Amino acid sequence: NAGESVYIDDIGTYTDIYEGKLVFNTNGGAWAKGFNPPENYKSGTVLPGVNDISRAGAVFGGWYTDADFNGERVFTVPAGVTGQTVYYARWINHDANCESFESYVTNDELNAKWLNWAENNASFSLNTDSAHANSGKSVKIDFAKANANSNLAFQDISYSKTGNGVAFWTESKNGATVKFILNGNISSAVRTFPGGKHMVTIPWTELKGALDAPYLWKIQLVVKVPNAGESVYIDDIGTYTDI
Repeated sequence: NAGESVYIDDIGTYTDIYEGKLVFNTNGGAWAKGFNPPENYKSGTVLPGVNDISRAGAVFGGWYTDADFNGERVFTVPAGVTGQTVYYARWINHDANCESFESYVTNDELNAKWLNWAENNASFSLNTDSAHANSGKSVKIDFAKANANSNLAFQDISYSKTGNGVAFWTESKNGATVKFILNGNISSAVRTFPGGKHMVTIPWTELKGALDAPYLWKIQLVVKVPNAGESVYIDDIGTYTDI
């Protein structure tokens, strides 16, 4: 409004206040060329991602505060952390021994095996753009509603009970939640991931009853995103073994 005033003072510079030093135990991993990991942190500092670190013959399984990878995977430094903090890189062998999506040529072929049990919330299609896949092709889930679950089902399979648990690759723009279900009633906890590309790992010990079931014949992917119009890509569903 005309006649009002604004006061300006103390023009200068500022420095972020960091709460402690970051230490990364890469467990044999190497930083990407040109990448320098953060040395200090504050609440919300983003930890290095899959494109920032690699290890020959292994897949990056995330950062953990426990050297034996107990507890939750960490993507950003949480509030309340003080002093020096150490994060341990987890490495796995991954086998896409359930579904790699490489055998499909058309959406009709995909739809013949995969079912959409929440079609009002989301649709799905075959993605052939390798930029949005772990290896060649993937399934793309397009969401019509925010915070509403998709439910893709793949039946008449024989899921391997090998390794330490279930693993699959996912990509989203602004993050997603994922729940994995076997045989209709053997469910993982809901996992929340930030935007980007991630390998999801679910130990058999979390999927109560999976190893005791006569066979694993159906999987369901229950996914949701924060905004309508976003997409999630899923690829290379199978098992993993910790290295």
